[in-house]
Amino acid sequence: MKKIIENGRGKIHLVHEAGFGGTTVARRIAWEIHNDYPTLVLKKYRDLKIKESLIMLHEKTRKTIFVIMEVPQSITLDEVDNLYKSIPQARPVVFLIVKRGKSNSNELAVSDWGNDVFDLVTAYKPYLTEYGNDVIQLKKEKELDEILMSSDSYKKTPFYIGLLTFEEKFFALRDYIKKFVLEVQGKEEQRRSLIYLSICDDYLGQGLPSSFFKTLFKVSNIEIISIEKYFSQDSSIVDSLLSSSQEGNHKFWKIRHNFFAKELKRQILSGNSDNPEIWRQGLADICVKFIQDSISDINTTEYIQEILQKLFIGNRKDRAGEDFTTIINDIESIDGKEQVFLALKETYPDNPHYCSHLARFYAYHNKNRAKALQYADEAIRLSENEGVQDSLLYHIKGMCLRSIAYDEMTKHRNIKLQHGVITDDEYYDVIDKLVPEAAQQFELSREIAKKQNRLDEYGFIAHIQLLISAIDYAIVISRKTKSDFFNQNIEPFAEWLDLAESLLEEVKRINLDDDDSGKIEDCVNDIMAFYENYEQILQNLRSQLDKGKNPSRTRRQIVRTYFRKKEDFTKDIKTVNNILSLMEQNVENEPDNEKNFYLWFQAARYSKVSIEDALSKLSKWKANSKSIDAIYYFYILKVFRALQGYTDATIDAFNLIKECRAKGKSNIAVLEWYGKGTDLTKFVGRNSISPENKEEKLELVQGYFTDYLHDGSGKITIADKLEVFFSPTQAKLTSSDVNKQVEFYLGFSYDGLRADSYSVRLKGFEPRNAEPIEERKAGAIRPSTETEKHFVEKLHKLKVLGKITLPENKKSEGGSSSKRQIGKVINLQKPPVYVMGKIESDSGKIFFFHKNNEKEKIFLQLKIGSKVTFETTKTEKGLLAFNIEIIND
Repeated sequence: MKKIIENGRGKIHLVHEAGFGGTTVARRIAWEIHNDYPTLVLKKYRDLKIKESLIMLHEKTRKTIFVIMEVPQSITLDEVDNLYKSIPQARPVVFLIVKRGKSNSNELAVSDWGNDVFDLVTAYKPYLTEYGNDVIQLKKEKELDEILMSSDSYKKTPFYIGLLTFEEKFFALRDYIKKFVLEVQGKEEQRRSLIYLSICDDYLGQGLPSSFFKTLFKVSNIEIISIEKYFSQDSSIVDSLLSSSQEGNHKFWKIRHNFFAKELKRQILSGNSDNPEIWRQGLADICVKFIQDSISDINTTEYIQEILQKLFIGNRKDRAGEDFTTIINDIESIDGKEQVFLALKETYPDNPHYCSHLARFYAYHNKNRAKALQYADEAIRLSENEGVQDSLLYHIKGMCLRSIAYDEMTKHRNIKLQHGVITDDEYYDVIDKLVPEAAQQFELSREIAKKQNRLDEYGFIAHIQLLISAIDYAIVISRKTKSDFFNQNIEPFAEWLDLAESLLEEVKRINLDDDDSGKIEDCVNDIMAFYENYEQILQNLRSQLDKGKNPSRTRRQIVRTYFRKKEDFTKDIKTVNNILSLMEQNVENEPDNEKNFYLWFQAARYSKVSIEDALSKLSKWKANSKSIDAIYYFYILKVFRALQGYTDATIDAFNLIKECRAKGKSNIAVLEWYGKGTDLTKFVGRNSISPENKEEKLELVQGYFTDYLHDGSGKITIADKLEVFFSPTQAKLTSSDVNKQVEFYLGFSYDGLRADSYSVRLKGFEPRNAEPIEERKAGAIRPSTETEKHFVEKLHKLKVLGKITLPENKKSEGGSSSKRQIGKVINLQKPPVYVMGKIESDSGKIFFFHKNNEKEKIFLQLKIGSKVTFETTKTEKGLLAFNIEIIND
């Protein structure tokens, strides 16, 4: 370099990959020679002005002028050549041209940091203590040490080591991304392609196929698009900012790192502003452009539709409530949100879900009653024109009506607080019109969902919340106490409370495994708030039995009052018998009302009612009801009889289990266990089981281990015909144990008989496996303190699988935090070789899964939409699905 400077003219190319420190090296060179030669750093190229400045500087110093310039941030290669040629040969200038990319043989290159990498790693390790977490610190230290042995030169740089250490807090990240942003200034298509990719990566962790950009770059549908050619050869964007992968015939593009995507999104949308939150103001406009540009290649339409759904409207669970997706919440203005939803509706006018989401927006945000109902009805019409009845669309219409009703209730409450007057028309518009109309949509939604075997909690919770709010609103408007209000048995509120209680009983049964949202418990608490004075309520209800218009409903309310307020009514035989008497009267008067049978049975299980009497009652319940609970409890009683040696009961139980499974939406959660009592007291509810009392309460059942399907699936046969599912892995039984006699605790699910797998043992022996420690919800069997200590110790032996952390030896063995669940694959990530994905369970929860935890043969067969069973385990990143099995329809 000095030789070139001494010769007086020349161009030197210093090439480096992004993050290798090329700019830093160039600045260091400038510092080393600036005392000997006039040295400049070009910030912005201005044709004539730069040329004149260089000539003038030479005239004043009579020395070779040394200029550092970055390509393409401050000047393009063509401009470098033009500038160099325009300066007379008599004027000595040397250009140091710094650019990102791959070097040629005649160029200077910054390849890696050689022996200095060890010093860099050692210097950064002390900063890991800032995480305040030993597990993370150990993981990070291991990753830093792995850099020393890596063959990837990109990792052996100050930038990568700093990014790995500090993640998004790394201060050099901003300047690193800024250079890419400068490259695309004034280049609208390139700028938009980067912001589209950064949005998909930041909000979804996904990339986009090349064909997505056909509309943006004006490429015809029949052409193959190559993204690389739309970025300058001087640019390192394709090599350093983006990554690509091939999946079949499609090439996918992604931002290289999620931290890059976040920073890129902020900088591009912020422009030149220093306000760190200004990017939000430009988010709506770019989302609209993204939607409009999304109409591209027909071969990737399904993938793009999935992207649009995840970004802007969310999954079914999201749309069933009142929340919107993260990107919509990041748009600050109501007008901006409306822009986005209108763009979805106008770009895809035949998609009913984009239409219904616009209805949600007008109901929740814009508060436009007419438009909300207009688009809700249009969504239902669009769906039914395609021959599809979608329960979610009716639910969303119900939510729109509910939101309108809530707004009216709030307005009326405020008027009442200010001692204003609510007219009868205003009051009855809510009570006689809005609430019943919303309730009707929720009922329709549930009916359709039942037919399609996809019933979930949301259709119940929304309806219960509506009824509770309406009753509470009426109490406020009446200016009465709760006790006085209910004493008058005013319609329709007594009926609504009865309905709310019935819906709550049903949703608690279909949502057995969890209540992560807490909404079911909130509903329980809200209903209990109506029972202010327990004794007074009972007294008033009893007095209504003789003079009330609906004695059956009053009896149910008396029973529910016992359930709600009577301390442990199950131990008071007088109360239990009173409940049975009340419900038997109801069964006689309303033989087709399943609520009466259900309440009767919840009391009978604590009574001296014989199995014969219970079977007689249940046969009537089953004959007069389509309820799955009638079949479920009927089959359990038949199993009780089968275990006592009744052959006919075995055949009946077999057929009933088959019928229950068909109606049970593959719900494998155990609701009841087989206990040590007699007759109906053998029922042990899931909520009454704990690790301390399971041996005391549950009775061991004997059978034969008859079928070993694989590590996670085996069958035990009881009563010569009835099959019980269990996990051989959890029991630590192998195929060599088949045909041996076993003992276990027996549970009953809608899907059939299930063993507590950890309790399964060869007859006469102790279980081979202890249940792993896991903090469980009520009803699950809790592990021992010794196992908890073992689990904590294993936290220090973690390895990282993508974004999921698992114990080192985790494959499909042990550590499960739940019994098997059923769901479907909704996402497979990281093409071309899929290594992870997501499963949506039947209850609407989303779980990640990873290839490393599955049998390769099964993993390779997984497709989006595959119906599967799986177990879950808790990791530091949340619940993870593992031990996946495909269900063959």
